[in-house]
Amino acid sequence: MPWPETSLFWRRGERLQEETTVRVASESGKTQITGFFVVPRGESKTFTFRYKLPAGVVAADGSRATYTLYLQKQSGTLGHPYTVRVHLPEGARLEEMTPAPLLLSGGVAEVLGRLEEDTILTVRFTLP
Repeated sequence: MPWPETSLFWRRGERLQEETTVRVASESGKTQITGFFVVPRGESKTFTFRYKLPAGVVAADGSRATYTLYLQKQSGTLGHPYTVRVHLPEGARLEEMTPAPLLLSGGVAEVLGRLEEDTILTVRFTLP
């Protein structure tokens, strides 16, 4: 997808070489998923990112495990809505989740919110 001709990037002469602007990178011990998307005025679009956790991200102590996800608000925004679905390992049992899940079904916990400030999502579960 090229930059829109009205964008600052286009006016500065930057051109995209790839088909997409979605990038996954690491900085300061955090994984970032970024992208540039064109949404025409008056319209809305939904973007879905599926991300498989690298090994070692879930902290385990015996049969108890904890996963933490840091959702960082983008400066200057009013708070974008978000949905996070956490798929627990086969046979795992959810012990606690903050913010509290809206839905828990078949090993999938779902949280919906509005990112008005940085939010830490914590999932504690017991492994089989």
